[in-house]
Amino acid sequence: MTNQTTDAPKAAEAPEPDTRKKRVVHIVREEFSRKIVSYAVTAMAAVFFGLVAIPAFFAAVVPLEESARSGAFAVDLIFLAIISILSINVFSRSYMLIHRDPFHGWLVFLRSLPVSPREMILARSLIMLPATAVLTALFFAPLTVFSPFLDARFGAAQYLWFALIWLGYALAAGGMNLILELGVSGKLALVFQFVWFAAIIAAVWISGGGIVFATFGLAGEYGPLIAGISLLAGGIVFALFAKATERRVAGREFAV
Repeated sequence: MTNQTTDAPKAAEAPEPDTRKKRVVHIVREEFSRKIVSYAVTAMAAVFFGLVAIPAFFAAVVPLEESARSGAFAVDLIFLAIISILSINVFSRSYMLIHRDPFHGWLVFLRSLPVSPREMILARSLIMLPATAVLTALFFAPLTVFSPFLDARFGAAQYLWFALIWLGYALAAGGMNLILELGVSGKLALVFQFVWFAAIIAAVWISGGGIVFATFGLAGEYGPLIAGISLLAGGIVFALFAKATERRVAGREFAV
């Protein structure tokens, strides 16, 4: 009798992980099916900005001499601003109307489903992380493709490590974007975005326009080491923001 009573709950709980996985997969598929067009447009925008960055990059970085550089501020602003939003589907309706409270949009739909806050954040992360990697790759693709024709001094490996360093930054920014998208009101998200871009301008001003120049040099000197450190740091920051977002979602009341 004792074995039967203890075994029954275990049998009932056994399918739960599989059921949880199905719910997460359902959310991921639902978002892609609803937003596939905006994701495609965002991907094309990433390539476009990658092309825009090429002239500034070769003016500010490739000379490898402080006195010969020009456009340093421009290239830093392009990289810091654009890469910080590569985790976002910027042309989706939900993002373009971010001034509206996100708790009355996509998140309300998610809360109408029989899913937990952890499952919602897991599903959102499973969308955001691959999107960040793909969009970052698309942003750097034009630079990697055209660089051998413009200057053959640097190998493909240096551009790879350079891109991975910035992917770490994109992941960290993605964690911030996750909590802004799901964890705060629309108006507060807008305020934080303005503050963030003001901080980017301040960082470029203080550094004297040498951030991209410095990271390209680090990519050439330390290669996989500095890229690995950047990816690890970015992943940790994303995970911390994801946990904070989960707590915010779990503790927030939602109105349909």
